[in-house]
Amino acid sequence: MRNYKLALPCLRGVIGNWVYYSSLMTAKQISDSVSTVKEIREAESLDEVLQRKLKERKHDIARYLLSHDSRFFNSIILGVFDGVPDWIEFDLTKKFLEVLDESDIENSESSMGIMIFDGNEKIFAIDGQHRVEGIKIALEKAPEKVKDDQYSVLFIAHIDDEEGRKRTRRLFSDINTNAKPVSKGDRIIIDEDDISAIVARKLYSDYSFFKADNTISVSEQSNLDKDDSTHFTNLVTLHTVNRHLKKLFKIPAGTKPNDLDNVEALFKIATDFYDFMFNNLTDYKSYFLDSALTLIQARANNSHLLFRPIGLILMAKIYVYYKLNNIDTSELLNLNKLSFVFPASYLENILWNNGSMEVRQKNQNLAFDLTLYMLNRFPSDKEDSLLNAYKSILKNVDATLPAKVTDV
Repeated sequence: MRNYKLALPCLRGVIGNWVYYSSLMTAKQISDSVSTVKEIREAESLDEVLQRKLKERKHDIARYLLSHDSRFFNSIILGVFDGVPDWIEFDLTKKFLEVLDESDIENSESSMGIMIFDGNEKIFAIDGQHRVEGIKIALEKAPEKVKDDQYSVLFIAHIDDEEGRKRTRRLFSDINTNAKPVSKGDRIIIDEDDISAIVARKLYSDYSFFKADNTISVSEQSNLDKDDSTHFTNLVTLHTVNRHLKKLFKIPAGTKPNDLDNVEALFKIATDFYDFMFNNLTDYKSYFLDSALTLIQARANNSHLLFRPIGLILMAKIYVYYKLNNIDTSELLNLNKLSFVFPASYLENILWNNGSMEVRQKNQNLAFDLTLYMLNRFPSDKEDSLLNAYKSILKNVDATLPAKVTDV
């Protein structure tokens, strides 16, 4: 007799270029065979982030299983690699010839069978990580409650190389896009079509200033905790900055945005931006190069704008404006003549109010226009409308625009 670990009845199907096998697994089979921990992202730490988030949700799944007799799940999608299970088609000819046409029998036979796993394969959850972990907890707590449950699973072949990981990431992204939204942070981690997301991950893992541990926070939301004294910024902000920097790069005709050459080109634009800012702006130099400024100091009372996501995004927008208008970026050294530390900053009550950031779009738009004005780069024929916007946001009809800087 052959030794094997699992023998599962399956239906074989094809959607697009994915071949999948639909089957049923018990809680014990899932617990014994399925892992949620598999690196399908560029950096192991990004994979660990998604896995850590399982801790926050898997207990809710377990409680649901153990407290509801009327319980149900949609299918868990499992990837298989490091081994090829045997596929044995059913022979239906003898029993079904009397009632089915041969063509129907042939189609059914090719789609029905048993998949045999010898135990050397690795199986991991592509979609359904929380359900897998919840099932394991429920089985451990009350095996009698869930031992007879049969969970719907779909097996697909995962190729464990770079192209295979990209393909699997894209599948995960597609599933969640078309089923229910994933958080913005999670989507940036997995998205294989959005060049801004791909480059954000590449900056996270490869850019010299960000390679130190915990420099970039990997969080679901776009905001950064005002008391965060560990992270310079977060992955969502890198993604937003990339979306602005992308205006400096035209995707060549006949190529896809996520082609390697295009990714490398945008990555170069992004690193040029960060290199310029970190090497030339006083506040950034104090932190990244001179170690004279700590994040604890920068985060005190939200006082340092350039260490908030909204501040870094503002710098990106100004940088892109200069580049698009062929203005020598050496002029941006004039930014050092402006204060970005509240309450002394010219952006007080525009992007900052008594320790809280003002993130409304109209405030951000005014901050951008006002910065160009301060740098002597705002169109003179639009200064009246700028003043009106300034008075409106400050709620001060007597307000006057601050003095422009003088050239370097």
